[in-house]
Amino acid sequence: MRLQRRNLVLLAVLALLVVLNVLLEWPVRTVASSGPLVSGFAPHRVASIAIEAADGARLELRRADGRWTVPSRHGFPALAFAVDDLCARVRDLSRADRVSEEAPSHDRYGVGAGGTRLLFADTDGAVLADLVQGVTPDLVSGCFVRLAGGDEVFRAARLAPLEADPKRWLDTKLVAFDLAAVRGVAVSHEGGRIFHDFLRGEDGDWRVISSENGPLAPRTLVERVLQVAATLYFADVLKTGVHPDDGFGNPPETLIEIDAGERASLWIGAPTGEGVYPATNPRWPEPWVVALPSASAQVLFAAIEALDERIDAD
Repeated sequence: MRLQRRNLVLLAVLALLVVLNVLLEWPVRTVASSGPLVSGFAPHRVASIAIEAADGARLELRRADGRWTVPSRHGFPALAFAVDDLCARVRDLSRADRVSEEAPSHDRYGVGAGGTRLLFADTDGAVLADLVQGVTPDLVSGCFVRLAGGDEVFRAARLAPLEADPKRWLDTKLVAFDLAAVRGVAVSHEGGRIFHDFLRGEDGDWRVISSENGPLAPRTLVERVLQVAATLYFADVLKTGVHPDDGFGNPPETLIEIDAGERASLWIGAPTGEGVYPATNPRWPEPWVVALPSASAQVLFAAIEALDERIDAD
């Protein structure tokens, strides 16, 4: 009887110890499984981002004078929206999305040796976030991340797989303007052999102002040239420095000057042997030369030539 009573007392003490242990550990567990993954991460403090792929490829994005740039592409502007969106998504990563606590699971979630390293730093080079991103081998379960040096793995459903290819981050629009605001456009092609200057009146009609009497110009064809120009995107940045040998003489091989309240311009040079046309925008803050795909250039040339033929016929 005494032994049974003693056992009951021991069981009661043991149960009490278990309850006390749970109560003592509960706040710690709550803190560890909730809140932001990267504590204190503030997107506005990020001044540089390094993306390091498992194959050794490395890309750096850097903020300079208030704008994001791609240093490996002669400091050409990066897509500011994409970079800002990336920083916001890293800020929103949550510890509540933990899927594993064990290092052996890293390869299963793609955050092991095959993962992509993401390093965020401030203007002084201090690390703000150091992550490893990965996807599952079947590409079905989405993205996952872990803190570099940590074992825990977290689901990152809103963070798309990142690439260290600089071309993915360039702002590749060749020239930007508001089509509805355009009031004048000058078009030169084949080194000046074709040249026309147009002005749009209040009634929306276009007139040829390079001729004496200013006849009406074919509205559809003028606006086709503008529409094509507004949708030109280049493939890569080739270099800095505009040179006549590239077809940027006076005038360039192809030139379009647009008056849309603010001036907009594009120049296209002579084709290279790589199936691209060197192109530039004289309004850019630096004289970057970019690679315009031949197919895109040919669409613009066809629009210019159709407009020229119509004017000559009239």
